Amino acid sequence: IMTLGRFFLCVCSVMTLWACGSDESGEWPPIGDEGYHLMFLHSPSEMLTVYNARRHSAYKESDLRVLVTSIPRTDPAYSSPQLYYDEGDKTMEQQMRSWIDPDGTKYNGDVPVVVEYRTEVCESISIKLYDKDDVLISDITDKARFRDAVETPEVGSYLLFDSSKKLLGKIREGTTIEEYLSQRPLVFAEAFIIFPELDADFLNDGNYVRVEIALDNGLLLTANSR
Repeated sequence: IMTLGRFFLCVCSVMTLWACGSDESGEWPPIGDEGYHLMFLHSPSEMLTVYNARRHSAYKESDLRVLVTSIPRTDPAYSSPQLYYDEGDKTMEQQMRSWIDPDGTKYNGDVPVVVEYRTEVCESISIKLYDKDDVLISDITDKARFRDAVETPEVGSYLLFDSSKKLLGKIREGTTIEEYLSQRPLVFAEAFIIFPELDADFLNDGNYVRVEIALDNGLLLTANSR
């Protein structure tokens, strides 16, 4: 099991080794063929976190950032609870590796590029808008569209698997919730959502959204935007 703390320790160790590896001239050696390698991380889908993406400059062209993660666990090695990562699914990881880097020539470096994935089937998604007094304004699920906000286009949490763990590609820009669910997909690790039909300020004045995701194992993940 890999906690988030151990993951960052691993990344820092890689960077430290690189920093200490300069030659006698003091010049930095190359990190690798292309500088990066794929690091696949799998964790159980136990917790939902929803951010008002417009409050964060990096994601301001999206409305919501939705994360599906494990529940943080206490680790004696760290002062605060950590997310943890479970044993991976090698068949899924091989499909992702072949899809992302079909020639096996792009990601042979030393710095990890994280690709997170989940293995629970997403049965349903509900997105509802509430006002500051917790009064329901409307169900806006059918107005939601997926947006691809990943900086590296071919890598990230938008890879789409069906319930048989077959890689279908990426979730297309503009995909509706209904279209997404029709694939009977494994739930995403991260998604960016936009509502092109709503006013840009629909989350102002204390308004918030409540997202619910039902999984095939019986769990109902719920969170309000923040």
